[in-house]
Amino acid sequence: MAVETMVKKIDAVGLDREGYTFIVAKDGTVYYTGELTRHLSLMSRTSCQMEDIAWGGILNDRGDWVRRSYDFGDAPTVEIRNAVISAIQEQIYA
Repeated sequence: MAVETMVKKIDAVGLDREGYTFIVAKDGTVYYTGELTRHLSLMSRTSCQMEDIAWGGILNDRGDWVRRSYDFGDAPTVEIRNAVISAIQEQIYA
């Protein structure tokens, strides 16, 4: 997976706005939405297929790490996870 990431916000469609759901494609693209939802549901709103997704996670409403994706697992390393979280936080607080 690429170390540099492109972060794309996907519009929220649900009512649970207490955090952020994100997935990371194998090409390094990060997709996130400002709601808590299933990672499979978020994937369905992108052009990605299941085999394109490397991992994902949940952030709280402040953008802090909560847990890995039950659908796609966790980042291969803590460093990669932290880099992706930082990239998402930059967009959240921009």
